[in-house]
Parts: sequence; C-alpha cells; structure tokens
Amino acid sequence: MKQLMKIYESIESVSDIDKRYPVAYSYMDNLEIKDDIPNTRSISASLTNYKVLDGIRLIPASEFETDVRELFYAASDIDKVYTIADQIKDNGWIKPLIAVYEKDGVYILEGGHRLPALVIAGYDKIPALVVIDMDNI
Repeated sequence: MKQLMKIYESIESVSDIDKRYPVAYSYMDNLEIKDDIPNTRSISASLTNYKVLDGIRLIPASEFETDVRELFYAASDIDKVYTIADQIKDNGWIKPLIAVYEKDGVYILEGGHRLPALVIAGYDKIPALVVIDMDNI
C-alpha cells in the first residue's frame, strides 16, 4: 500500500507540474521557438528515472536566477550571454532550453547562457523542454 501511495503521489505531482507550465507552441511574444532542442542526450546522461512533459513549455523567468553576473564570473561567459541576447533580438528566434523539475524547484540542464540572454533581450518566460526528476519529487 505504501508503494502504491508513493506512485499515486508521483502521478499527482506530474499532473500538477504539467498544469503549471503551459505548452509554448511555435511563438512566444513574437519570438519564434525552433523545434530543434540542443543536447537532449544530456537528459539520460544526468538522470536515471525521469519523465519528459509533452511539448515545449513556458516557464516564468522568475523561477530562476537570471542575473548574468551572479551566474557567470568569466568575462568570456558574460560576453557570450550578451552576444546571444543580441542574436535573439536580431534573428527573432530561440532554441528551447532543457529544464529539470525536482522537489527543490526547477533548474536548467541545457541552455545556461540562453537563460539570462532571454531576460536581457526582454522576455519574462523561458521556452524549455521540461523533464521531471522522478527520483526527486
């Protein structure tokens, strides 16, 4: 019974997470969201028991630390973020990030430079593939 309760709680949690982050479709505030998600292999390399939510989801930027100087110390990383922000503004598109949801919140698995770049470019949501760490919810 205890095992069944744990499974039920996980299913309920997955449902709650699914409702929390809406599907993004192909545009977000005039920014095209590409279908190509870089580095998806890092999911199975980092997690053993996980569930990937369907579609690209929109996550509020407020759920992350987005201050580029808090995230990066090297001048080359900071410059890279500003370069990506300029590219986002100029090109009008972004490749989705990969975010992992766990009991302590959500973190970026892939796209660490794109996260603050999106905020610098003026966006308050992050398009991401959301992966739930089933061992840590």
